[in-house]
Amino acid sequence: MIQWRMSQVLSLQIALITAFPLIALALISYLWVIPQIRADVESGHQDIAHAVAANLEGRLGGAEHELTSIANYLKGRLPRRAGTWQPLLDAHIGDSDIYESISIIDNRGITLEIGLPPKRQAERDTYLGVDISRKAFYRRSRGLHSRVWSNTYLSATSGDLAVAIAIPIDADFSLVAELSLSELSEISSHQSNNSHLSTMLIDRNAQLISHPDPNLTGQQLSLRNLNIVTQGLKDGLSTEEFRFQNQQLIGSSVVVPKLGWLVLVSQAKQHAYRFVWLATEAAIAACVLALLAALISGVLLARGLSRRIKHYSDNAHQLASGNYELRWPEIHVAEFTDLSRHLQAMAAAIQQRERELSNSEISLRATMEQTPNVAIQWFDDKGRVLYWNTASERLYKFDRDDVIGKDLNHLRYSQQQQLAFFRDQQALYQNGGTIGPKECEITCKDGSVVNVLSTLFLIPGLEDSPPRTAVMDIDLSELRLVERTLREREQRYRALIQQSPVAVIEWDLNGNVREWNESAEEIFGYPRELALGKPMMFIVPPEEQDRMEGVMATLLANIGGYRSEINNITASGRIITCQWYNQPIEDNKGDVIAIMSSIDDVSERKRMEAKLRSSEQKFISFFDSSPVAMSVSYFSNTPRFLNCNDAWCRLLGISRSSAIGHTSDDLGIWPDPIKRQQIAETLLAQGQVDDFEIEMMKQDGSIISCNISARVLQVGGEHLVLRSYQDITHKLQAQREIHELNQSLETRVLERTSELAQINEELQSALRSLELAQDELVRSEKLAALGSLVAGIAHELNTPIGNSLMAATTLEEHTRSLEQDFEQGSLKRSSLERFVDDARAGCTIVEHNLHKASELVSSFKQVAIDQTSSQRRQFKLHEVVNEIAVTLAPTLKKTPFELHCNIPDNLQLDSYPGPLGQILTNLINNSLLHGFDGRSQGRIEVTARAQGESQVELSVSDNGCGIAPDDIGKVFDPFFTSKLGKGGSGLGLNIVHNLTNQVLGGSIELDSQVGCGTRMILTLPLTAPISDVQEPGLPL
Repeated sequence: MIQWRMSQVLSLQIALITAFPLIALALISYLWVIPQIRADVESGHQDIAHAVAANLEGRLGGAEHELTSIANYLKGRLPRRAGTWQPLLDAHIGDSDIYESISIIDNRGITLEIGLPPKRQAERDTYLGVDISRKAFYRRSRGLHSRVWSNTYLSATSGDLAVAIAIPIDADFSLVAELSLSELSEISSHQSNNSHLSTMLIDRNAQLISHPDPNLTGQQLSLRNLNIVTQGLKDGLSTEEFRFQNQQLIGSSVVVPKLGWLVLVSQAKQHAYRFVWLATEAAIAACVLALLAALISGVLLARGLSRRIKHYSDNAHQLASGNYELRWPEIHVAEFTDLSRHLQAMAAAIQQRERELSNSEISLRATMEQTPNVAIQWFDDKGRVLYWNTASERLYKFDRDDVIGKDLNHLRYSQQQQLAFFRDQQALYQNGGTIGPKECEITCKDGSVVNVLSTLFLIPGLEDSPPRTAVMDIDLSELRLVERTLREREQRYRALIQQSPVAVIEWDLNGNVREWNESAEEIFGYPRELALGKPMMFIVPPEEQDRMEGVMATLLANIGGYRSEINNITASGRIITCQWYNQPIEDNKGDVIAIMSSIDDVSERKRMEAKLRSSEQKFISFFDSSPVAMSVSYFSNTPRFLNCNDAWCRLLGISRSSAIGHTSDDLGIWPDPIKRQQIAETLLAQGQVDDFEIEMMKQDGSIISCNISARVLQVGGEHLVLRSYQDITHKLQAQREIHELNQSLETRVLERTSELAQINEELQSALRSLELAQDELVRSEKLAALGSLVAGIAHELNTPIGNSLMAATTLEEHTRSLEQDFEQGSLKRSSLERFVDDARAGCTIVEHNLHKASELVSSFKQVAIDQTSSQRRQFKLHEVVNEIAVTLAPTLKKTPFELHCNIPDNLQLDSYPGPLGQILTNLINNSLLHGFDGRSQGRIEVTARAQGESQVELSVSDNGCGIAPDDIGKVFDPFFTSKLGKGGSGLGLNIVHNLTNQVLGGSIELDSQVGCGTRMILTLPLTAPISDVQEPGLPL
């Protein structure tokens, strides 16, 4: 077997202990941290790639939507005279920097019309008549009769790479637009703010479209050899490592669905995982240093331990040789000190054992002789007595000399007892062991009979002699007497338990009832016959059972008696509070065999104690919180303060801890000892003092005047003095001031009257100014709202009127052309029919747009009439809400916010539509102005629902920034605004509140949380009350 040196073992163990956490740390880093970092890098690349793809998709979708709108507009209007649609196409290109050209192509693939950017419009004739019928995307669009995007190709108009979309107009014409790839590349390059990331665009043929390196962008490199490209084009998403331009990269590719292009976001692998490399190098260095330190420490520690252990080993060898006089080293290490002490103790124990062994035989003899209660006899195989100790002489009345060598017959054994003895002796010879103890009756020398507990065993013989039979007898006479005494005591104990005024219950170790006295029957309501054998938990409510089990565990551990207070449940289900005193019952070995519990119902006492504590607490609370300064002191020659309240401490500037236990003389609060003595004498004579005026000194030395009242009380056999102090310093000072004031009262009254009159005049002037300012603000609100309405009306009417004007202008041009043909004599039937068709289409456009303008004017007129006249009428709620939405539509179009109305069409009101419209206008404008401040998107919802048969609930809510909790209670106040000086007057919600309550007879509630939006809830009657209240000034 290989023997290791301690230095090697300790060095190896310390190294292993040090290596375990390092290995665990390395595993955690390898299995969790590094994969997490890789996942974060890949997730970041995917997020950027998705963002670039989404932006490209959005831009392409916007262009596709715009071109589809143009195609829909042109449907049914082609063909026209050459050049008719060029202004329209040029206008759309001029508004966007993404288009290279927009063309109208006939069914042969010939370019009929083309829109170009301003800088290339002079070259328009060059591109007219160009045949694109061989373009695959054009043929596919004509075949599928749907929108089709092309692959990248070299544009004939710009000379640069471009992508095109073909959109069928009708069966004979198509709209084809070329989009600039440079603009799309610029969109993708702006998505990442990380200089270490690069973004590439790749078309569906795996050719490179754009790259951060301009030298690569125009080369149309094929990247089909890169798995990330082919996999990305196949699956739509791919993330992996790849090599490009002699550089190892990691990236993610995402497909742009509309074009089938691929966005590839990549980063140098070395830069992406630079933190992983740095952390790995640092961890390896730390591991090496830690292992070296562990090995060095283990070697040094092992050498020191080896020297000490060798010294102890040498001493142990000396002990084994019998040399007990040794020198033990003194080392200031607890373990070595204990080892030295134990070795010395072991040496002493060995010496002691050797001395004890030398005297063992003598001791055994002495023990047998001196044993007072155990009679010991030795017999040979013939039943003759070999040994008879002193206890046997006392027990059986036979002297030792009379029985030595005699047989059992001499000892008055009966024949049956002799046969039993030899039978037991033979069994011992055959089987060994011990027989007994067993109880038997033995006849003494004087003929008396004693009960003994007898045990037989063999004592080996010397050399070839047979073994001897030893008999040990214990006199049971006293034990029987004790048993009788115990039975009598138990009977008295049982009677005492039954007559006990408190409940006494005995439990076995399983927690079952063994005894149940009459008081237990009275307290818990269970008769003894029903309670016996039941588990203890039947009188413990469920919520207390865990606690009771803990008490049982403590008692079974035999720690001692245990007193506890616990709630119990009676047979009637009533909860009572009981005081339990539990005591374990032990046997003669000290083991717990049962538990005795004395139980007293303390429910009534607890209630009285609670009342007493409540009364005491009320007094203490009254004393401590009383605004009147109060103190309690002993009524003696040394009246030390027992307590004082906070008002007393504030009055004199003395802390409670400084006052309690000290006399007033110690504190120096009596500047006039004579008056203080008068108070003491009055208390002694009358037992009380009322309203005694005296000066007192505060802690800072200032003097105050006080009224003192005192009473002598007897509490718990002690006489105490309760004092109250009332500071009348200010009262006396006020009396003096009143006296002085009365002397000059008339003059001051006249002066004050004059001042009040002047102040009243100034207040009236200020009130008039405020009223004028409020009227002016209301007028400003009206003008501002009117301007907004007029601007909205103009904007909405501009579209139908402009369309009508364009149709009329076109019709005029065709008329002049027809006149010219007629004057020249070249008028044809086909020209006339075409003119009639164009005239009919133009009239249709004019009629449609003028009808639309008429409807808008009617809607605006109805809103204006309602909001200016405040007339009462019956109306549909959804009609009024929709009219307001139409009125506010121009304002909303200029913002990124949305208005959604969800009003049932069966809600009819008999009310005032004008004020109701004003309320909705103010609430929607309030959301636009305040709710979406600083936000780029938002949503306003107007909903309504019937509430019973006579009311309707109208709600205006937004998902804006909400209202601060401190401002919610003030938003309906006049002139309250968070846009003070920025266009807000603070009257909008005040007007809404007044109109809702005073004109419409309803109520308004506000529900708002910061960051979660605001909701205004109006509860309005379906029939407004008849009111003479004039509505407040309303802005339109």
